[in-house]
Amino acid sequence: MSPIPPAGFVLVAGANCYLASIAMQHLLATCYRVRGSIRDPAKHRWMLSNYRPAFELVAIPDISLPGAIDHAGQDANGGAHIASSTAMKAYTKEVIVLEIKGLMNLLEAASMEKNLTRITYRSSQTARVKHVPSRKYYIDKNPLNEDARQA
Repeated sequence: MSPIPPAGFVLVAGANCYLASIAMQHLLATCYRVRGSIRDPAKHRWMLSNYRPAFELVAIPDISLPGAIDHAGQDANGGAHIASSTAMKAYTKEVIVLEIKGLMNLLEAASMEKNLTRITYRSSQTARVKHVPSRKYYIDKNPLNEDARQA
């Protein structure tokens, strides 16, 4: 696969999260153009003044719906899937299915873009650690979170 060309265009799904903000800062600092997807651009207009001129926002209210991301990746050279479920509940099978649908939608949209050469997928610490409220935990080299894997 070819690298993303200089001044290429990268879609960042989940642009309003911390990890995405760091990724976008690096992309913009290295002269890439960035389109950030978020659920509701009206709530995040501040991003336009912080990241312009090579930055734009696009609305994807529910990334798990079929075709939801198709318009966002038009003409992209690369993509970074940093979006994650905001469900405030344990990583149940229901939440995991939504995560998978979102990723599959991104990959399907990417397959339609003739100039797209790279996709980066960010996983979650939940794949490594089972978070139990009020219990200390550490992220280390030990095996995956078996509960999440089995769900």
